[in-house]
Amino acid sequence: MLITSYLAVFVGGVLLALVLTPAVRRLAVRLGAIDQPGERKIHAQPVPRLGGVAVLIAVSFAVAGAFWLIPEMRPAITSTLGAARWGVLASAVLLICAMGAIDDFGGLPARLKFLIEITAAAAVVLVAGAPEAIDFSPFSFSLRLGYVAPLLAIFFIIALTNAVNMTDGVDGVAGGISAIAALTLGTMSVAAGHVVAPVVLFALAGALVGFLPHNFRTPKVFLGDTGSLGVGFVLGAAVLIGLQRDGAWLIVPAVLALAVPLTELGLTVLRRTLRALTVERTTLPRERFVFQAGWPGLFVPDRRHIPHRLLELGLSKRWAIAALYAIGATLGGLGLAAFYEPELGPFIGLTIVAVVIYFAPRWLYHELRLIERGALLPILESRLLRSRALQATYDGAVVFVSCLATEAIVMGPAAVLSGGS
Repeated sequence: MLITSYLAVFVGGVLLALVLTPAVRRLAVRLGAIDQPGERKIHAQPVPRLGGVAVLIAVSFAVAGAFWLIPEMRPAITSTLGAARWGVLASAVLLICAMGAIDDFGGLPARLKFLIEITAAAAVVLVAGAPEAIDFSPFSFSLRLGYVAPLLAIFFIIALTNAVNMTDGVDGVAGGISAIAALTLGTMSVAAGHVVAPVVLFALAGALVGFLPHNFRTPKVFLGDTGSLGVGFVLGAAVLIGLQRDGAWLIVPAVLALAVPLTELGLTVLRRTLRALTVERTTLPRERFVFQAGWPGLFVPDRRHIPHRLLELGLSKRWAIAALYAIGATLGGLGLAAFYEPELGPFIGLTIVAVVIYFAPRWLYHELRLIERGALLPILESRLLRSRALQATYDGAVVFVSCLATEAIVMGPAAVLSGGS
């Protein structure tokens, strides 16, 4: 019964977005919410924004219908406390959407947007709570968060909100990647025994699938900041709630399913920071290399996000989108594998990190080529690096890791993880 209801919520989201998006597009044209062509843009003609309004309205109606379809959800709205919680959650989403809409019309200062995001995320964490611990399965321990839990929850919601926004530079990327992630995470949330979070995730996935045809066809409409920020915010809040098991957040499956936007966020912050960091050669009081740091401009938009770089590498827009969808679907499948078979999680995670470390500097961003840029020269000249204490610590760490590797080869990885018992 629940599976049928979830399917109905998904289909409802698809149909609502299909019907609502043309009306929202006409409204955007009438109000003048138009994305004009520019240096950072890849479209040659003006395109209406505010498509995210249709998506989020579709999500709202699909979730509302779920209260009628799924009896288990009714206690979450019939009680005074439950109604108040939903009211706060809806207000937080509306605040993010209003911020995005204002940005679509004319723009807001980055610091003000960040403050609004903090306020909205804090409201969600206040009424929905934060995970008590982080589950690092297959390892037999969970990291208790204590008083840090609300801060980490707020940070995650804000990070994912901006991560999805950063992927929204090419038609269909943000919507498609978020839809794939929402479907994957909704499936995990169902398996984890939740009811409300899967409804939100499947409604979001359906609404995005219904929106995508309008994002590709002519005349088209963009999600805009209203949509990309709103989608990221809803996704972040739902993931925090829906991937908890016994109060612990399942971090490995969650991060794998969201690896595309989170990788975009991490690479953007890293490359902008490194771009502001230069190495200069000085001769006084002696010849040496020193770092010179400028302003990183973390909130200054550019046209160097992953979708843009794929286009610059020679891929057509269709193939770039297909590649990102394939990567998102693959990572979603790996996230499901790590959810059902936790032993695979560390291996999958390390493999993905290795792939990103290899390909990102080689094909995507020259800022990450630290050796070519000479960024290691000042570090190699530091007194700390040449100290005997550090060298002894390094030697000891190598010996310790070698012993663990030897034990793993002889006795098996399971014996090492269990402490040899």
